[in-house]
Amino acid sequence: MPYLFDPKESRVLTVPNVLTVLRFIFLVPIYLCLRQNAPRTDFIAAGLMVAAAASDFFDGILARHLRQTSNVGRILDPLADKVCAIFVLAMLVGLGRVSRWYLAAVVARDLLILAAGAYLILGKRFVSESNLVGKMTAASVVLVILASTLRLGMVATLLVCLSSLLLLASVVSYGLVFARLVRSVPSPEKVASARAIEGERL
Repeated sequence: MPYLFDPKESRVLTVPNVLTVLRFIFLVPIYLCLRQNAPRTDFIAAGLMVAAAASDFFDGILARHLRQTSNVGRILDPLADKVCAIFVLAMLVGLGRVSRWYLAAVVARDLLILAAGAYLILGKRFVSESNLVGKMTAASVVLVILASTLRLGMVATLLVCLSSLLLLASVVSYGLVFARLVRSVPSPEKVASARAIEGERL
């Protein structure tokens, strides 16, 4: 669902945004645990990842419950998800637990989504939230990360295959949504022009 990007709305310090920033902070202990490359610290890293995922779940609920949705949050929340996932995947690639091609697929998909999102914000002043396929894809990436962190072998391989299919499906899905929004959502200039004409008629 697209949301109007209001340039006059500039709230930054909200509870949901604090939780989003907290996900970036989680990367530090996760990195320190993974670099040990030991089963015990792998479990600690996985626990921290679950906590980070929980903060992602709750920041959306709190944003709606506390009525603290903001432009910053709509941009920062999905950006945090992508940056954190790619950072951890890159570490797992370095440890030989995740294939490079899977990391490349995740990065390529996220770059396409970020580019499309930037166009909508700058050109249309709209923010499009993730759809069901996008949420399923994000969840599959998290499961791949957890399974690879815990060295679950065949389970991780099966999850990579499933996640790869979802990555492709999400690109197609977001591409269709992007095309529809580009056609249906007028640019700010067109909106201003229409309002000016309407004002002249009055």
